[in-house]
Amino acid sequence: MRNFGQYNTIAPGCSIKMPEHDRLFKELLSTFFIEFLELFLPHLASTIDPNSIRFLPQEYFADLTAGEDKLVDLLVEVQQAGEEVGFLVHIETQSYAEQYFPRRMFFYFARLYQKYLQRVYPTKSLKGSPIIPEVDGWGIEAKIL
Repeated sequence: MRNFGQYNTIAPGCSIKMPEHDRLFKELLSTFFIEFLELFLPHLASTIDPNSIRFLPQEYFADLTAGEDKLVDLLVEVQQAGEEVGFLVHIETQSYAEQYFPRRMFFYFARLYQKYLQRVYPTKSLKGSPIIPEVDGWGIEAKIL
């Protein structure tokens, strides 16, 4: 990652720039991943084998309809204690409410599942702003004719 003032670019030639506070927060989550889960998602933390934690590279997604490039914030592969089957923990950090955030999480979920063919546990970490109510789910319904 290269530092350009308060922003870091992910890779040479990449158009996505990450604010410094985002990079620091992701570094903090990576360093204290299991502690984060124990504090905020204890039901999930209690099932994870701590020796199985493996941080995966950030996934890049091009949203052609919105004309934006997006990166998954934190993607971790873990195994349940006593199980050989793993799953992914996907954490997105947000510092503000976003109208279409649930839809974006749904798209990330679908793309991650398609790529890794593993269960995906998506979660959001809201930082630095008061809690603002927003839609807490996204789905698609279709009537069968």
